[in-house]
Amino acid sequence: RLVIIIDDLDRCSPDTIIPTLEAIKLFLFVSNTAFIIGADEELVRYAVRRRFPELPGDRREVGRDYLEKLIQFPIRIPALGRAEVESYLGLLFVTACDLLTAEQKDAVRKAARETGIESLTTASFNVSVARDLLKPCPPELETDLSMVARITPLLGTILNGNPRQCKRFLNTLLLRLEMARSK
Repeated sequence: RLVIIIDDLDRCSPDTIIPTLEAIKLFLFVSNTAFIIGADEELVRYAVRRRFPELPGDRREVGRDYLEKLIQFPIRIPALGRAEVESYLGLLFVTACDLLTAEQKDAVRKAARETGIESLTTASFNVSVARDLLKPCPPELETDLSMVARITPLLGTILNGNPRQCKRFLNTLLLRLEMARSK
C-alpha cells in the first residue's frame, strides 16, 4: 500500500491548492493508494471558488461539490472542550518539566489517557491529579498547573478549543512572564 499524507494544504496559496488537488485526482483510482489530506476545509473551498467561480443563476456551491467528489471519507476534528484544553496544557507543562523523570512523565501520560476515556467534562490531567500521582509534585509544576486551571475557562471560550492557538497563547504568556521577571 502507498499512503500519501498531505498536511497543512490550507497553508499553501490558493493558486497552489488547486494544482495539488488536481495532481491527487490523477492517482485516485490507482489500486492500493490512499491520500490523507489535512487542511482547513473553508480555506480549500475558498481556493476552489476562486478558481471555479459560481455559475450564474446556479444555486450549487462549486467549492463544496468539488471537495465532495474528491474527498471520500471526510473526518472533521471537533474543537477541544474546556476539560480537554486543561489536560492538554497541563501535559505540555509535564513534558517541559525538567524535574520529572521519563518514568514519571510516562506515568502521567498513561493516567491521562485512562482517565480521558471515563469523562468528557472532567480534566484527565490537572493540578489535583498531579498531586495524587507525583508524590511529591514539584512546586514549580504545581504553580504552572494552577495557572492552567485559571486560564483554561478563557482559552476554551476565546480560542474555541483550537490546540495550536492554545499552545501559541501559552508560549506567549510564558515569554512575557519571563520578560517581566527579568525586569
